[in-house]
Amino acid sequence: MADKEHDMADKPEIGDDHAMADKPVSDVFAAPQASPKFAKPLALLAFGFAVLTLVTGLAPVTGPVGMGIGLIAHLKGSRLGIAAAFACGAAMIAAMAFSMYLR
Repeated sequence: MADKEHDMADKPEIGDDHAMADKPVSDVFAAPQASPKFAKPLALLAFGFAVLTLVTGLAPVTGPVGMGIGLIAHLKGSRLGIAAAFACGAAMIAAMAFSMYLR
């Protein structure tokens, strides 16, 4: 019986904020740990797709592909991956707006 009381004392109760205070808080925007192989080349490839999106008329195709490659690079641990994904998205929006302007 004494063992059950001891086990119950270790478990935090509902609404007990002090029990969670000693656990470290992780950064939710940090890239998760993954194999860093080809992370930087994938980010550079995504930036290449951003340029390709602006130059060609294939923005609906090259924009999402570049964003996907940039997100994969981010998941592999590249710091440039998320910037490349945003660059592809911005390039896609700019290219589509420019093509609508020309029509």
